[in-house]
Amino acid sequence: MRQVVENTCEIMCEDNGRRMVGEMLSFREHDHCAVSINRTIKLDMKWNGVVYEGKSAGLSFTTEGPLVRNVKQGRR
Repeated sequence: MRQVVENTCEIMCEDNGRRMVGEMLSFREHDHCAVSINRTIKLDMKWNGVVYEGKSAGLSFTTEGPLVRNVKQGRR
């Protein structure tokens, strides 16, 4: 079995309630993820046991991370 990770994830700004889409730069499940917002801002986020959290420019951001799918390989 192999895992396929989506290239994007939904990020929410906790301070103003705004939602945006970020492109995944790096991802390790239940550890950290790094995303790019509008290809200008890099945001590093750490796993807190429930969601990924990060701060930038005095604002707090959270995400549930990208969609991870398990794909079966081999004979049919």
